[in-house]
Amino acid sequence: MIVKQLTEPILLAKTDALNARLPSNHPMKENVNQDARILRAGYNGLKVALFYTLPR
Repeated sequence: MIVKQLTEPILLAKTDALNARLPSNHPMKENVNQDARILRAGYNGLKVALFYTLPR
């Protein structure tokens, strides 16, 4: 069986970069931060699920 490597989604990388570049007093900072946390949680959950389902 061929198993494709899991890579970080581009949207997650973009959101992390935007979150790092926005100043702390920007009105959209909290929204971007929340989106980044949600995307990161989804990616980490997928990594955990794949860890237990893929053969070693």
